[in-house]
Amino acid sequence: EVVKKMLARKLGVSKEGRVNARSLGVRDAPVAGSNALLEANHIQGTGRGSVRLGLYRGDELVAVALFLRRKSGEWELTRYGSSCIVRGGFSKLLTAFVKNREFDRLVTFSDTTVSDGGLYEQLGFVRDGVIAPDYQYVVNGTREHKFNYRLKRFRDDPELDHRDGLTEKQLAELNGLTRVYDAGKVRWTLDHPAR
Repeated sequence: EVVKKMLARKLGVSKEGRVNARSLGVRDAPVAGSNALLEANHIQGTGRGSVRLGLYRGDELVAVALFLRRKSGEWELTRYGSSCIVRGGFSKLLTAFVKNREFDRLVTFSDTTVSDGGLYEQLGFVRDGVIAPDYQYVVNGTREHKFNYRLKRFRDDPELDHRDGLTEKQLAELNGLTRVYDAGKVRWTLDHPAR
């Protein structure tokens, strides 16, 4: 359903409601509420975030951005998602983050499978590198990160078949796990305007 929703938005045929970000309030979003919104509306589901900023229509959370403190002076935008089409939503949340947080650099990534990163570029991010295609596993109809299925997992998890001498790829095939590859990612950076 999330993929269908994403495709409909990209094709301009979405039947979802639309709202302008200027009519919404910005405030911190609770973990449970932001996780639920992202699970229902973002292809990667939820993510980690030291700061969770939400756009609210009254008490209803309609968009959320997660920002994770990485190392001294650097933050990562790990997710942005919305439950409807929010015109200017990402821009408003980014502006709120920049205005209220100390940082030297904000980093994020666009998945070339679904985006060219044009929105980041429009908002002042600079293309900073390209990451080669990578894979995830499909487990019971859900994509899971490859790190969840290292050799140790196959060896230690009684629910998974294991045979000594097989590679991760061979063990995944033995257990009916399919690899799904992306088309690579682009790394984007935004230096704090005051720096």
